[in-house]
Amino acid sequence: MNIRSYTPADRQRCMEIFESNVPKYFTLPEREQFEFWLNWQDKGVHAYLDSIAELYYVIEDNYEIVGCGGLGVDRVHAILAWGMVDNKYHGKGYGRALLEYRLNIWSEQYSNYPMILDTSQYTYTFFEQYGFKITKITDHGYTEGLHRYDMLLGEAYPMLQTAQLLMDTITAALPSLSAISEETASLKPLSGKWSAKEIIGHLVDSACNNQQKIVRAIIDTNSSFIPYRQDEWVSVQHYNTAPWQELLLLWQSYNRHIAHIITRIPERTLNNEVTTGENTYTLQFIAADYVVHMQHHLQEILKP
Repeated sequence: MNIRSYTPADRQRCMEIFESNVPKYFTLPEREQFEFWLNWQDKGVHAYLDSIAELYYVIEDNYEIVGCGGLGVDRVHAILAWGMVDNKYHGKGYGRALLEYRLNIWSEQYSNYPMILDTSQYTYTFFEQYGFKITKITDHGYTEGLHRYDMLLGEAYPMLQTAQLLMDTITAALPSLSAISEETASLKPLSGKWSAKEIIGHLVDSACNNQQKIVRAIIDTNSSFIPYRQDEWVSVQHYNTAPWQELLLLWQSYNRHIAHIITRIPERTLNNEVTTGENTYTLQFIAADYVVHMQHHLQEILKP
């Protein structure tokens, strides 16, 4: 038995292994998603913009590939990706060996990232043997009769869900934002209202100010913060003359870092307080409200 890194020459065999597990373990619509993953592995390039690492492996026995599986890492999680064994070789220990190999890599290199996976009612008990805990069950989450089990291994950081919501918000909005032309992004809908460029600029300012609030609240039980004059911040930085795509790159990059920070907020600091002007907020509220604030302003840009 041998486990090695995936190469483009392994692609066809991996697709055959996928097909052998349809429809009990995978659905046909997932075939396109798996092909997308392999396309980028073939190129040696990350499939997802947020990835820190994407690793994919095959397991061989007697010179035949009998299974494959991967490990991805983004700013929030480590993720078990596309693990499978040829249906005719189930129950022979190949899946266990492939999982343990990936868990060892995670333990040695990425254990500061909690590991997540999604699987079905047929295999969740297998992962429970390795310490994975169910976080959510979605009946018919994949297709009729195939339920989705979301699972977690590692420390359940208390703000993990907030960090994931922030990442999901960025990922969902980015294609539509990127499609806006330079001219349209500069237009003000009404006198005294911000353009799309100025809204994104304001969200960059929000990231800057809230980074300070969050970091200081992690360090100190009580801290004070001078309110910033948001209209003047937007005005003096001349966001409306900045290149649109550069603004989007700055906004998404800054917020991926904010998500990275939020993921690792220690539970003991969640009730630490920050006073801004006459108002006092807990760290937990600041982090959660930060995402709500972003979603509000994105809706201003993207509303029909």
